[in-house]
Amino acid sequence: MTGGGTGARVWAMRAPGDWTAEVRFLRRGDLGHGADPVPGAFGAGRLTTGDAVGHTGSFAPGTRSLTNLAASGTGTYGSAELR
Repeated sequence: MTGGGTGARVWAMRAPGDWTAEVRFLRRGDLGHGADPVPGAFGAGRLTTGDAVGHTGSFAPGTRSLTNLAASGTGTYGSAELR
């Protein structure tokens, strides 16, 4: 999957209650977020979050979201669960 107008492989996920949904396009000086990669129009591979809740819940041991993050980070894309 590629997204955001680049040739880069882009993966995205957001669990229910994740605060990052509220900071799309937010910038403070040189820091900030660009386009939201989660909507389908962006073109990213959208990973499931399972039963994770909130931003840090995506990193909780045993969650589907952590398994998906590991798959996207290690290049084992076939084991990633897409939504």
